[in-house]
Amino acid sequence: MKRPPLLTASNLAKAFGSDPLFQELSFGLEAGEQLGLIGPNGTGKSTLLKILVGLEPPDEGEVIATKGLVIAYVAQAEAFTPGQTAKEHLSQALPHLEEAELEALMSSAGFTRFDQPLEALSGGYKKRLQILKALGLGPDLLLLDEPTNHLDLKSREILLNALKRFEGTVVLVSHDRHFLHALTEKVYEVSHNQIIIYPGNYDYYVNKKQKN
Repeated sequence: MKRPPLLTASNLAKAFGSDPLFQELSFGLEAGEQLGLIGPNGTGKSTLLKILVGLEPPDEGEVIATKGLVIAYVAQAEAFTPGQTAKEHLSQALPHLEEAELEALMSSAGFTRFDQPLEALSGGYKKRLQILKALGLGPDLLLLDEPTNHLDLKSREILLNALKRFEGTVVLVSHDRHFLHALTEKVYEVSHNQIIIYPGNYDYYVNKKQKN
């Protein structure tokens, strides 16, 4: 018997003023799938992620999650508390982890110093810290909004390898074609206020678009 979706979006609509971002969006997210959410800027992809995680209400429709679903969300940018070290910040977000576990987690993401103040970290290391916090929550569903922005090649590869090991469901908003190709198995395109589902990887999506 097929399991129900982890999360179901039903007839979602959102507008800013008189300008609709999307309307009547309905879809389900299955356990273990990795999908790319793509479309031109301004079509509401980031807003849709915020609605799915509960940070913003839809104008219409509803989001129904399975009982006990753990969702982690990585925004494009995060405000960090000045004066904290990277390790202190991670410890505050993941209090269930012991010191040795925190350091092992940070080492896996390429951190060689744990006492660096957050303001001294590069954009790439701050993004790695965001991802570590999200994965450390043990989520069933991971929502990522442009996670490769401002990352160098090494940081992108570290992030990609971490996500490939992740066994939960991933929804990735990105314009990074290499990242989409390497990770996603299904593509949701936000187009003309609707979602078009492509039941294949990013290459499948590109081929379908070229034939249309």
